[in-house]
Amino acid sequence: MDLVYEQLPMIDGVNGLPNQAISIAHYFEMSGDLCQDPEMVVLVNASGRTAEAYSFQQAMPPIYQEVYDEGNIVDPALKQNLNRFLETWLENLVNQGHGVEWEDYQH
Repeated sequence: MDLVYEQLPMIDGVNGLPNQAISIAHYFEMSGDLCQDPEMVVLVNASGRTAEAYSFQQAMPPIYQEVYDEGNIVDPALKQNLNRFLETWLENLVNQGHGVEWEDYQH
């Protein structure tokens, strides 16, 4: 499946840092509608050195999970599970050719 990613507005206050939010998703079509398979919102901290899962959703079966609630209180078990999934998914995406090599940025 094609990979869709987009930069979302900054999310402030999570872990006490400003974080850039990025949506990463695969979609499939069902009855003319696009369905996430899955979509994750990933937080990249201001230094750009670390990333962590913020939310996960998929259309079938319908699942929506957020690591942080309105009070920015973390769900440690969910955070660990989603970060583990994110790590595996990013590794698979690179292996599928979605990654960009550093040499591509050197001119």
